[in-house]
Amino acid sequence: RAGARRGNPEVLRMLLDTGVKPHQDTLWTGARSGIPEMLRMLLDTGLKPDQNTLWAGARSGNPETLRMLLDTGVKPDRDTLRAGARSGNPEVMRLLEEAMK
Repeated sequence: RAGARRGNPEVLRMLLDTGVKPHQDTLWTGARSGIPEMLRMLLDTGLKPDQNTLWAGARSGNPETLRMLLDTGVKPDRDTLRAGARSGNPEVMRLLEEAMK
């Protein structure tokens, strides 16, 4: 989790390469960081996003991060929509609204 929490993709890659198995909360932290490279590394470990992870991705304000999470099939709810609104990014809101249809 330390590599994700600090927002450092290189540290996360080193940890994963040494065999460290990330926990679900690491995926949340990676989504909240808004750094797509980190989120991709974590998703590639087999971790599955849930509503909390999607909320974090929406709150990050990064459309690429949010798109990666939505592409896994997790569906937004009202809380996720509110998180997207708080991000201040209109593209995030557009993606969430489309996914809710």
